[in-house]
Amino acid sequence: PGTCRPVSSLARIRPRTSRIRAQQADRGPRAVSSPLVSVHITRADVAKVAKLARLDMSEADLDRYTEQLAKMLDHFEDIDALDLSGVEPMSQPFPLVNVMRPDVEQPTLDRDEVLAMAPAAEQHRFRVPPILGIDL
Repeated sequence: PGTCRPVSSLARIRPRTSRIRAQQADRGPRAVSSPLVSVHITRADVAKVAKLARLDMSEADLDRYTEQLAKMLDHFEDIDALDLSGVEPMSQPFPLVNVMRPDVEQPTLDRDEVLAMAPAAEQHRFRVPPILGIDL
C-alpha cells in the first residue's frame, strides 16, 4: 500500500484542482500559481512535511524553515503579480553554443613504447591483476 495512485484515479483529481484554481481566482492577484500550495504556510505544514520526509527537526528548525518558506512564497506571489503577457517563455536565457572541439585524430604515443614501460603486457594490452577474486 503505497502513496501512488493508479492512472484511472488521476482523472478524479482534475475536477478538484479546477475547483481550487477557481477559488484562487476569486481571491484576486495575490493567489499562488500552484493550485496545491496555500497562500500562507504554517508551522504545522512544515512539521507535517518534515515528518513525511522522516526529518528530525528541532523547534528552532521548524520556526526557521517556516519563516524561510513563507518568504519564498511571498516572493512567488510578487512574481505572479507581474504582467508577463508579452514575455515569450524560454528555457535558457543565453543561446547555447557547442563548445566542444571537432573530433580530429591527433598524434598519440607509440603503443610498443608505452607497453614496454608497463609492469606487465600481454597480446598488445596492459596486463592487470584480476579484480573479481579469480586466481589465474
